[in-house]
Amino acid sequence: MHGAPSVTCPVGRSSLGGGLLLAAWAAGASTWGLWLAQAGWGWRPAVGLLALAGAAAAAWAWWRGQPADELAWDGQRWLLGGGEQGRLAVALDLQVLLLVRWDGEAGRRWLWLERGGQPHRWAAVRRAVYSPAVPQAPGAAPSARP
Repeated sequence: MHGAPSVTCPVGRSSLGGGLLLAAWAAGASTWGLWLAQAGWGWRPAVGLLALAGAAAAAWAWWRGQPADELAWDGQRWLLGGGEQGRLAVALDLQVLLLVRWDGEAGRRWLWLERGGQPHRWAAVRRAVYSPAVPQAPGAAPSARP
């Protein structure tokens, strides 16, 4: 059985991903507003407002801190930034946007993969994300794919 061919994909801050974070925060803010309308002001809604503000600040800082990099699949392994090896696990698949968990040598990171970056390579990226690595004999060089 053949695995997915080699492919590279830019990763980094995603406007679609940022929109999803904003939508999730807006849903929380709306829920808090309904809670406030029903319960009235008190210490519990105040704590909820602090949590809502903290969630907004954390999401904003996380999204702004997403570094631009390149993710590469060579048919055997994933490489981030040209050198760090790791594993990917899909956390969210929206067909045009993937949120993946990167478990690499430098630790865990969350990465956005977006179709808009390179639409002509998107199908190959998706195949690689869902394709298992092809096992090789110890010491063997990576084989060329037909």
